[in-house]
Amino acid sequence: MFNINQLLEKVRALRNSDVGIRTTVQVAIKKLTGADIPISSLSIKSGKVSIKNLSSAAKAEIFLKKPKILEEIRLVTGNDRVRDIN
Repeated sequence: MFNINQLLEKVRALRNSDVGIRTTVQVAIKKLTGADIPISSLSIKSGKVSIKNLSSAAKAEIFLKKPKILEEIRLVTGNDRVRDIN
């Protein structure tokens, strides 16, 4: 029989993987700013998200809404792995 705990563990592992975190960042930015950023443009190192190939207007919008974006990421992931967006 299928165990719900096994399913939840798989979901948690995916959420906390690098691709899962980048996807969460991408969705949070899209939700709060409307900027559609390819996942390949996002990288995470030492808790900082770097975004490549982004217009100045989109960067400014993300900077203005950074606290809300970071809070959204924390709510979804349940951890503090992402601490800043550059």
